Amino acid sequence: MSQNQLTKCPACDHDVSLQARTCPNCGHPLRNQASPPPPPRPEREGQGLGFWGIVGAVVVAIIIASFL
Repeated sequence: MSQNQLTKCPACDHDVSLQARTCPNCGHPLRNQASPPPPPRPEREGQGLGFWGIVGAVVVAIIIASFL
């Protein structure tokens, strides 16, 4: 491999191929991935009934209906 096909790792200063995605010495990412990771989903806790709220409502409705 010729010298012009190598670059320095910004983290450890090791010679790394221009084709490499990560440094083989320290694992530092060298190229941008195909797509960035998706942003974290906002917490939905406390919004609406949710699954267990609906299950609880159905159970309560069945109990009430059984006394009628």
